[in-house]
Amino acid sequence: MKFLNPRSVAALAIAAAMGIGVSGTAFADTTTTTTSTTTTVAVNPIHAYHQALLAYEKARKAIDATFRHAVNVAHKAFATAMAHNQSAADRLAARNALTAAVTAAITARTTALTALGAPPVKPGHPGKPA
Repeated sequence: MKFLNPRSVAALAIAAAMGIGVSGTAFADTTTTTTSTTTTVAVNPIHAYHQALLAYEKARKAIDATFRHAVNVAHKAFATAMAHNQSAADRLAARNALTAAVTAAITARTTALTALGAPPVKPGHPGKPA
């Protein structure tokens, strides 16, 4: 599942706010005078940071919930398979299927967290050194 990067969401919100204030042109019926007004929307950096942080936390919670759900489904399938299979080969196949499903869930979670990126940095504070 693909999630939006919180920084992209914040940039989109700023661009949308600026787009609302696009200059407009008024035309008079008998004159050729044009007037232009531009509205500048000041964005509070702390407010933008909190919005980006909320979006980041929401995306991270969704990633974690998806991961937990995938692991729970794999464990339920394993329990069902173990209850109905008596041979060693069937139990080994069920265990291998569980391992593969959990590994796939871990890989998907890692990929999603990498795509999400680092949490937003509070304005006026440098990020952690690499």
